[in-house]
Amino acid sequence: MHFNASEFTQRLRDTIRKRHITQRRLAELVGVSLRSVNQYCTEGCLPQSDILAKLAHHLEVSADFLLYGTTKSASAHEDIVYLAGLMANLGEEERATLENLCLTLARGTDDIRQLLSHFSHIAHELAIKHSALRDSNTVADTPPT
Repeated sequence: MHFNASEFTQRLRDTIRKRHITQRRLAELVGVSLRSVNQYCTEGCLPQSDILAKLAHHLEVSADFLLYGTTKSASAHEDIVYLAGLMANLGEEERATLENLCLTLARGTDDIRQLLSHFSHIAHELAIKHSALRDSNTVADTPPT
């Protein structure tokens, strides 16, 4: 993928128009000045990553879409459904940790490293549980010999 500033500005303008939102309102939601949003939309200025994430969130698109024009809506939905299924098998502590991670990422606090480390450990445990569950389902589906 190659970043093209003029395509970024065009996608951003088009998305703002499609969402029926003004640049002023988007600036308020994202927490930047109207001038900044105007620069993103006209001058090809690339926002910082945290601002890009907020723009994408409030415009209901991915940052990848704004930057490169790529979309993954169908597979993203499938991923969410898949992960929700996996989360159903988590213990209360594991679920609480994942919820904390999501909230912390949304806030952008300094606790992210610590939570990511913990999340990595839980994700590993989840993968082991999922593998064991898949293996037990495979064994259950196999006719006796």
